[in-house]
Amino acid sequence: MKQNIPILVYCLMLSSFFACTERAENPGPWEGSGPLTDYTVTPINGGATITYATPDDPDLLYIMAEYTRNGETFNEKSSVYNNSLTIQGFNTTAPVKVALYKVNRKGQKSEPLQIEFTPLESVISIAMRTMNVETTFGGIIVSWENPLNTELGIRLMVKDSLEKMETAEMYYSELVKEEHSFRGFENKETTFGISVEDKWGNISDTLTYRTTPFFEVLIPKPYSDARSFIPYDNTTNLPPNPPYSYYFSSLWDNITNTFQNGFLTNPGGSGRSFTIDLKCVAKLSRLHVWGYSDYIYGQVGITGFDLYGTDHLDEDKLKDRSYWLDETIVRDGGISGVPVDTAIPEPSFEDDWEFLGSFYFPDELRNVSYGMPEFTAYTVAGLEFNIDRYAKPVRYVRFLVRRIDFHDNIPANNYFSLGEVSFYGDNTVPQE
Repeated sequence: MKQNIPILVYCLMLSSFFACTERAENPGPWEGSGPLTDYTVTPINGGATITYATPDDPDLLYIMAEYTRNGETFNEKSSVYNNSLTIQGFNTTAPVKVALYKVNRKGQKSEPLQIEFTPLESVISIAMRTMNVETTFGGIIVSWENPLNTELGIRLMVKDSLEKMETAEMYYSELVKEEHSFRGFENKETTFGISVEDKWGNISDTLTYRTTPFFEVLIPKPYSDARSFIPYDNTTNLPPNPPYSYYFSSLWDNITNTFQNGFLTNPGGSGRSFTIDLKCVAKLSRLHVWGYSDYIYGQVGITGFDLYGTDHLDEDKLKDRSYWLDETIVRDGGISGVPVDTAIPEPSFEDDWEFLGSFYFPDELRNVSYGMPEFTAYTVAGLEFNIDRYAKPVRYVRFLVRRIDFHDNIPANNYFSLGEVSFYGDNTVPQE
C-alpha cells in the first residue's frame, strides 16, 4: 500500500537539503585562524609583489589576495608551496587596498590582513611617456619602452573625412624597446592617433600626430645583376633544374613561397657577397626578403647580412681589387686565393659606400619547423627590414652575408641561398 509522506516532514526534508547546499557553497570563516603576520610589500610598475612567511599549518591550501581594480573585484591565489604573489594591472599611482587571506582545504578563509600599497608608474604610462613618433615613407614610425615585457597593444587610428578617428591597425609587442613602422598611407597630410592598451583592459589617452608621409613605392622590377663589376662577389649562376630555378635573377622574379626558387650558390664557390643594380637611384625605405624554399630559412638560407649602397660606380676603384675586401669574410677564409691575414686597405668600399643597415632574422625562427602555424606565416609573408632613414639615395646595393641558418661561423665553401628581395622607397630623387 502506497504511503503518503506527511507535509510537515517533507518540508523539513527540503529545508535540510537547502541548508546543506548553502553550507557547501558558503563554507564560512576559518574559525580560530588569525591573519598573516610576517610579510613585506614591494611596489612594481602597475602593481606590487607581496612576500610572506608561509604558515606551518597542515590545513592551509593557499594564500589569496582580494582587491578592486577599475571598479571590479579580483583575486590572486598562491599555492602553499610559494611564499609570494604578485598583483598587476593598475594604471594608476593611487593607493590600492588589498585583503590577504589564508584559505584551508575546506575553502574557509582566515581573518583578513588589510594592507595598502602605491603602485609604481604603469607600463602603459611608461610606453606613452617614452613614445616617439616620426614621419617615414608611407606612414609613421613609432617607438616606445616596455620595461616588464608586458604584452601591449598599439592602436593606430586615422582621422577620416568626417573628422572621426577610425582604427587602421593594431600592433602587439612584448619587447622591452620597440620600434614599429605603420605604412600604406598616401603622400598627403594625415592626422594619426596612437593609443596603448594592456591585457587588463587599461587604455591610455590618445596621442595625435599630424604629418605628410614621405612618398614610397616598390622600386620597379626587374633589377639587374651587378656582380660581374664588383670584385670578390659570388658570381654563381647555376642552371635551372625544372621546375626549380637557381638563377641569380630569380631574386626578383616575384615568385615567393615556392619550393627551390631563388638564388642558390655553388658549394665551394668564392665570395660571400653579391650586388644588385636597382636600375634607378632611389632613397630606400625598406627591404622585404623571402626564404629560398619551403624550409624557410633553414639549411643554407641567409639569416643575417649587412647592406651597403652607392649611387654610382667609380671606374678607378673597380680596378683596385683590394678596395673591395671585407675583413670579416677575409678572416673567415671566404675568398679563394686571398690569405686570411691579408691587410684590408683604408679606405675600403665600406668607408665610401652608404651603410644601409645590419639585418638579422628573429631568433624565434630557429625553432620554427614544417607544419607549425608560424611556418606558413613566415613563408608567405617573408620578413621586412627598415633601411637607415638617414642614408643617401643609392642605385647599387651590396649584400655581405653574415649568418647562414643562424650560424655565425660560416663554412668557407660559401654555400648559401635567398628566395626573393623587394626594395621600397622614393625613386623620384635626381638620377645620375
